[in-house]
Amino acid sequence: MEVENAGVDPGTRVVMVPMSGQGKDCELWFEDYQTGTIKSRLNLLCLDIQEEANQPHQVIKLLQSVPSNALCPTSVGGRTYYSAVANTELGNIPGRAVAKQCWYSYGGAEYCTADFSWITAPNTKLIRNTGSPPAGAIGAGHQQDDGCTYYSAKGNTCWYAYNGSEHYTSDFDWIVIGNRIK
Repeated sequence: MEVENAGVDPGTRVVMVPMSGQGKDCELWFEDYQTGTIKSRLNLLCLDIQEEANQPHQVIKLLQSVPSNALCPTSVGGRTYYSAVANTELGNIPGRAVAKQCWYSYGGAEYCTADFSWITAPNTKLIRNTGSPPAGAIGAGHQQDDGCTYYSAKGNTCWYAYNGSEHYTSDFDWIVIGNRIK
């Protein structure tokens, strides 16, 4: 892979160079075909490989305060929650956070942890679910049981933690980054 002028800014052109052999799980970068991006395994920064305007999103470990560009503030019962990633022994699982706590679901139950990261990104929109992730949808989770990139949803189903249990719905929005959202 070549990065034009060693750039790190959003929109930097990336050229894939064919290599002999297959990719390894331990490689630093991997291609996410669903979002049309190349992602870093270290911090899930995205690089645009379809010459579109995908902006990188970041997962920020910051417990002192909510970052100013934290994603999707939602109020429930008078509390404001933000998109987050729970750092668990099962891997990184998408969840919701407030102050110093993050709630996530796994295996039918709700869990809470203080070990989490905020998801931040410039230029985001919510796109109504139509059955699959749209181009530019943020996939911030990476569980160890199968090594796939995880969204809070898969196909037409979104899983979320609430009141001690894992729930699911088909009535949800995808978080999408980029200037030209299709």
